[in-house]
Amino acid sequence: METTQDGLHSGEPCKPRPNAKRRFRPKTKTGCQTCRVRRVKCDEAKPSCNRCLSTGRVCDGYTSIFQVVTVGPSPPAITAQSSPPASLSIYQPGASTVSVDEINSLAHSFTAKYNHRNIGYHTEARTIPTKLSDPAIRHALISLQSLHHEFDARQQRYSHDDGNGGLVRIHHGLDAYNTSVTSLASRLGTSPTHESVCAALLCCQMFISIETMLGNYTAGMRHFIYGLRIMHQYRARPTVNLNGQLEPCNNVPLPALDCFLIKLFASGRPDAKPMPINRASDTNTGLFDISLQEQSRGELAALSSQVLEFLDQVSRMQTSRQVSDLEVSKSHILARLESWDWMYTQSLRTLLVAHQMPVGLKFGAIFTLLLHGVLKVVVSLAMSSSPADLDRVDTDFQNLTNISNAATEAKKAAAGRVI
Repeated sequence: METTQDGLHSGEPCKPRPNAKRRFRPKTKTGCQTCRVRRVKCDEAKPSCNRCLSTGRVCDGYTSIFQVVTVGPSPPAITAQSSPPASLSIYQPGASTVSVDEINSLAHSFTAKYNHRNIGYHTEARTIPTKLSDPAIRHALISLQSLHHEFDARQQRYSHDDGNGGLVRIHHGLDAYNTSVTSLASRLGTSPTHESVCAALLCCQMFISIETMLGNYTAGMRHFIYGLRIMHQYRARPTVNLNGQLEPCNNVPLPALDCFLIKLFASGRPDAKPMPINRASDTNTGLFDISLQEQSRGELAALSSQVLEFLDQVSRMQTSRQVSDLEVSKSHILARLESWDWMYTQSLRTLLVAHQMPVGLKFGAIFTLLLHGVLKVVVSLAMSSSPADLDRVDTDFQNLTNISNAATEAKKAAAGRVI
């Protein structure tokens, strides 16, 4: 397909060139190193895949999905209060109790929005303090709290007279981010345990929040896709196999990363600051365009609530009757998402290529498409157990990546670097 300047695909299919050489694509994106080199399908068994063992080969293991990022210097103009956030002191391994106020403070740290009253992250906030003996989780939380404190300071327009205090917090937060990523990469690259898988999903939640604050939706979506693959591979919820038989989830529940992201995205655009649209003076933006976004977002918000309820029911699925009922619900939700796609997607994409389109409206259209893509891939993978199901949504993953790239670029155009 042809790609627009916003990183989104147009509707025209790409015509194959005559006598073009077929491009190699690996049979799996998550297989062991040996199978990837041999260009064969890997069964992805851990710590060594059965395909290698059955043929007498040495399985070279798996490449970690978490990679350390290189962080450039922060802009010197960004500073805030020099005192450390008071809430950081509570997040220490071995703490006996965590108060309600401390839980509320941590729940607020997951979002970069001004108005966070309707955002519920208390489940995540109650879980993380109990896992701080894990270094990856501990450093991810240090990063989240440090960067969110600086983010809050900028939103509240604190004085910029604290010297390099803001820069110190930013670099401290980014250093902790990379420390957490390094810890996860070393553990997941060998033989992952339930504890390391749980840590990876909890860290993904915090990584996504961090990247959202930074305005890097591309990296945030990468964490989500990796985390969703982990949830599928380790059966975070009960599934139904190819024979229609119910397969229970792991004995110890894994963090619901998909629910976390839906809540984050469905609660409104995660702008650091709302982008106003002048309805009276924008000659290139009619009230129809604004109404289109409001209507499409409203329908997606209702669908998001339905998807969250559906995922909760899947988590408690135990009988064949429940399987039958939930398969009907899944089909109904996917049909509604397809109907939404037919009604709104092309119109929203048209806004992206309109000349002199206000950047706030453009970003809103991109973000609405992003939420739709997230809902579609989450519902498509629900109840499924086969690795082939991940291959079937590969196009959806690529679509999410393209839209995330466009969101990142639109954010840069709207507000520059966030931190």
